[in-house]
Amino acid sequence: MTGDQNNQQEDVVEKRVTYTIKSDSKFFVVENVPARLNKETGEQFFSPKTVEHLHQIILDGRTPDRLIETPVYNYVAQDSVVHLDIAEPEKSHES
Repeated sequence: MTGDQNNQQEDVVEKRVTYTIKSDSKFFVVENVPARLNKETGEQFFSPKTVEHLHQIILDGRTPDRLIETPVYNYVAQDSVVHLDIAEPEKSHES
C-alpha cells in the first residue's frame, strides 16, 4: 500500500448515516445505515450488501417506522438573477 492509499484509509471512519433516495416521484429516507465516511470530503461508501438491503427495504413496500412531511422548493422559480451589492471603495478625504 502506498503512502497516499494509507492516508486515504485513515481519513475514512465507520458511521451510521441517513440515506435518501428518490424513486417513482417518492422520496425514501432510511436511518442508521452503516457506511464508511470520508472525514475530509464527507463522501459516503456503502458495502454491496448494504446497498442490496437498502433496495430491498424500498422494493418490499413494508410499513415505514414513521412518516415525515417535507417542504419542496423550486430554485428556478425564485429570482433567477442574483444582484450583488458591491460597495465602492471609500474615497479618502484629504484636507
